[in-house]
Amino acid sequence: MTNTPDSPGDDTVVADAASTDESAPGEATAASDEAAAPGEATAASDETAATGDGAAVNDGVATDGGVGDPLEPSFEYPEETYLRDGETVRIVCTDGVLDGKPRIDGHRVAVHYVYAKHERGRTVAQLRDGIYSELTRAEIESALEYAEDHPDVLQDVARIEEAEWRRIGAESADET
Repeated sequence: MTNTPDSPGDDTVVADAASTDESAPGEATAASDEAAAPGEATAASDETAATGDGAAVNDGVATDGGVGDPLEPSFEYPEETYLRDGETVRIVCTDGVLDGKPRIDGHRVAVHYVYAKHERGRTVAQLRDGIYSELTRAEIESALEYAEDHPDVLQDVARIEEAEWRRIGAESADET
């Protein structure tokens, strides 16, 4: 997506065809001619069967809600480009950098971290002058806008983070 001002102080988002896939999870894409219903097996996952409660079974192993590996994203996170105060800011998702979670391009700062601190009462100025002093105001505002535009991504990232903490806790308990 590209965020371009229509008038001074007005920011709008327009599609950036190079970085988005308009198909939603479960929708047909160029790679598949028909969409599968939730919990229904597809050509790529014909070993998956529904359990009746929204969960799925992959090769006999139950997963939470059909997500698969709890440490993997449920869907491909969108990337967007914003134009703020004459500055172009890209929110990107790169394999191997912050586990592919959305981040501000050129930095190892995840969108969900900026959003969480803002939700806990930090203003953009406080974030800029404090913990995220390497970021510009436009970068922080773009991260917050991305978070507002994509609550599904934040929910999925929170699910992954929770699974990571459970795994770490289980490993720590096993060591004692």
